[in-house]
Amino acid sequence: MSALSVFSGDCLKAVCGIDTGHKDMHGEPLHTGDIVQVYTELYGPDELTVVVGDEWTTYSNGAIVRNAGPVEYFVMGIKGVPLEDTGEWRVRKLKGFEEVVLGEHWRAYGFNYRATPEAAIAKGGAA
Repeated sequence: MSALSVFSGDCLKAVCGIDTGHKDMHGEPLHTGDIVQVYTELYGPDELTVVVGDEWTTYSNGAIVRNAGPVEYFVMGIKGVPLEDTGEWRVRKLKGFEEVVLGEHWRAYGFNYRATPEAAIAKGGAA
């Protein structure tokens, strides 16, 4: 089976399983494709999101292009939230990328898992 990638609609957001070098609030390592909760002390956890990066751009014609420069990892939808515990923001890993399955779709939260596109594999993405 091919490696999995996380998408928002038809846009590639990350090849799953890349170590981000960050840890959640409990010290668990974060990888692209991990499902997490993000919240503040004031507002408890209520939304799910996923760990992604800015490595890929998907164009309206379906082309997938690797971006130049170092990859920045973040939680989808809130790029400004640091992945490390800052005292204000909390990131809690709920489900690791290794537990997601091909075709898993979180419609309410805007992400889904599919086989890694050949374009991403050919450009050096995880295989």
